[in-house]
Amino acid sequence: MRGRPCTICQHPKRSEIDLALTGGKSTIRAIADHFQVSRHCLERHTKGAHVHRGLDIEQTLAVLQSLSADLTATIAEARQCQDQRIKRGAIRQAQETAAEVLRCTTL
Repeated sequence: MRGRPCTICQHPKRSEIDLALTGGKSTIRAIADHFQVSRHCLERHTKGAHVHRGLDIEQTLAVLQSLSADLTATIAEARQCQDQRIKRGAIRQAQETAAEVLRCTTL
């Protein structure tokens, strides 16, 4: 009997997750925190050979567009927020997203 489907394979940001996993610049914990998934799901996804090692140009462009949209939304949130803790969190999120974009463009 087969188990349930891989959580990461079903994730709406799977391409971004796979890219982060193959980039080698982030830890499993950092990737799990960023995409709000468990480390165990990421480890099962990796050990199950589900990770796409290379994205074609269209997939890469789609990932970059998604990251760019996330970055724009996070910056807008930071600008509108009066609470300094939330603002710092939004800025940190924007920095992480910018780092992901940079990683995508240097592969």
